[in-house]
Amino acid sequence: MKYLIIITMYISLGFASSNPSWFYNMNLKQNQIIGYGESAELSKAKATAKNEIASIISTKVDSYLKIDKTIDKNGLNRKVEKSIKVSTNIKLEELNIIKSKFINDKWYVAISYDYSPFAVKFKKLLLNYKLKDQKQNDFLKHTNLVKNLNTVVGKRLNYKLHSKNNLWYLSYKESSLKLGKSDFNNLFAFKNSSIINLELNQDKYMPNDSLILDISAKKSGNISIFYIGNNGQIGVLKDNISINKNITYPNGEKIILKNHGKKDRKFMIVVLYSKDKIDLQDFDKVSKSEIKNASFVELLKYFNKYEYLTYVSQVSPK
Repeated sequence: MKYLIIITMYISLGFASSNPSWFYNMNLKQNQIIGYGESAELSKAKATAKNEIASIISTKVDSYLKIDKTIDKNGLNRKVEKSIKVSTNIKLEELNIIKSKFINDKWYVAISYDYSPFAVKFKKLLLNYKLKDQKQNDFLKHTNLVKNLNTVVGKRLNYKLHSKNNLWYLSYKESSLKLGKSDFNNLFAFKNSSIINLELNQDKYMPNDSLILDISAKKSGNISIFYIGNNGQIGVLKDNISINKNITYPNGEKIILKNHGKKDRKFMIVVLYSKDKIDLQDFDKVSKSEIKNASFVELLKYFNKYEYLTYVSQVSPK
């Protein structure tokens, strides 16, 4: 019996020592989740760790999130990454490998995910800067995104918005953080004007509804109308319309709104006022099949030069 106990202890100790000491034993930071994975293939170990994070975050993880050992490694990665995108709010680029080791023909991986709100994450990027209040872009300072940042950071900083590969980033000096869809929606804000006023024909829209704008101005001049979609794509509905008091746009033609998705789709109307006509050739017309999202950054520059207002609405799905 003693001999049997010694053998059992030896086997148990040998099994335990095959795993790295940090595996399932790493200290958690605030608002952090760590997923662990092990496999003979590094890609499968990573996929298992990602899947574990998705399972922790989502209480309704679909059955297809489970690792299917019969799928080849490339198919496995695609399956798990698609599941993480669809079933949770995790952005894959926000998953960080914090530890990995190859022991006894097996990979051990630890991947972390920070689920802090955007403003808290951004504040962590600013630890090495000496911060002081700065002038902010006239539009950005009115958005909930930057208002939250001002509160959390405790300073008003000159944030910049930029786009790369159809993704949006907010930056301060050399530090940058990607915006998720909800973060980008927090850039849509109502902003009134002392010169112009805008009323829409409906508070909310359904697919195939017509968009009609009633615009009034206290001063004679020119107005240009922009449409900004919920992904940041921007186009000019009409540029340099002469206005004296009131106009209705469109007059005779129709603007039909669409939503092919399953969720409400936000959009923002921008009316830009100028005394004289301005050159807007850098902005695409909405009638084109594809309109640019990077132009939104260019429009921010105009907000510091001209009087303008913004109006936010949405199109519900069918």
